[in-house]
Amino acid sequence: EELNTFEKIKQLAEEVRYSFTKKVHEVKNERFTKTIISCTKYIHQHLYEEINHGDIANHAGISPTYLSFLFKKEVGLTVRDYIQNARVKEAKKLIIFSNTPISKICSLLDFTDQSYFTKVFKKHVGLTPKQYREKQHFVLENNTSL
Repeated sequence: EELNTFEKIKQLAEEVRYSFTKKVHEVKNERFTKTIISCTKYIHQHLYEEINHGDIANHAGISPTYLSFLFKKEVGLTVRDYIQNARVKEAKKLIIFSNTPISKICSLLDFTDQSYFTKVFKKHVGLTPKQYREKQHFVLENNTSL
């Protein structure tokens, strides 16, 4: 009731969405061992850096081979696929909530080049990053008039 501008309401909605997403993520993590939770947290904390399989295993105090086995068993994905999924999810947020150029998002999230980023993004989302941005901005613009 105290929010009197669309921008303030929009900001609150983003905060609520973030909080809800974080809580859902925490609940989903409850089904994993502490080792895997530690690894996924490490991955999410280092999305904007080069993430190395050995570094993750070292962080968890296990061998890279055991990390691969345990991760696939519990998460259902390889470590590499999990990292790729996490980076695509982060890219989607950046595409929707910022005007950061796609080339910069690609670089920020440590993709080797923009064509590879586009290929990976399209594989996960079904659209290129540019198409996704255009679609999301269209949806946001049309929802603001409600």
